Amino acid sequence: MDVETVSQPNQNACSECGRKLEGYLAHHFCSTCQAPQPLREGESYFHAFDLPMKFGLDVALVQKRFYEISRELHPDRFVSSSVDDRARSMARMSFLNQAFQTLRNSSALREYILKLYGLRASGVEMRAEGRQPQKAAMPIELAESWFELQEAVLDDPDQAGVRVIEFEAELARLKAQGENRLKSLEAQFDRLPKDAETEILAILSQMDAELQRQNYFRSIEKDVERMKRNVSSV
Repeated sequence: MDVETVSQPNQNACSECGRKLEGYLAHHFCSTCQAPQPLREGESYFHAFDLPMKFGLDVALVQKRFYEISRELHPDRFVSSSVDDRARSMARMSFLNQAFQTLRNSSALREYILKLYGLRASGVEMRAEGRQPQKAAMPIELAESWFELQEAVLDDPDQAGVRVIEFEAELARLKAQGENRLKSLEAQFDRLPKDAETEILAILSQMDAELQRQNYFRSIEKDVERMKRNVSSV
């Protein structure tokens, strides 16, 4: 996969007047003829804001550019324009909103970068390929405590409440450790040159595995909440 192509499509001329487009505002509309630009194949959220592909984004800058572009691109400005211009304006604003919501949210940003590097597939893509979403396995360091908790709920309800509290503390500790690992991996990714694909893919693969663990922890949390309700009703 050519990540540079995804991040920065090579499209520097207005689709209407052919003038050279310069600056991040010009990715979206032409300052010369005021024509909204069509979405281009492979255009990424990073390209939309003219930002490098990294985790440590300046969220304030993302927001500033979002509002600057929105003022120029808003569909209300094109109510008297051609049907094509109105459609392009609406398509670009929809794309811009998706980009803004993704880039300012750390969880969404992680998923998005993993997808750009081919480590995530959409539900539609997985169904088309006949694949099922991959399920994370029970983390080995949690397995024994989890089974002991289940036994306590069944065999010793009086002590189950105490075991639930202990298990929740252990779960919180493991989640915090995982989040620290994710932040460390993000920092490593941001330091690497974007042509170091082997190293980048190794880092993102570790991040993918850690995110699956975090998803499993959230699933376990829901099970623990159900256990707590059952224990309290006994």
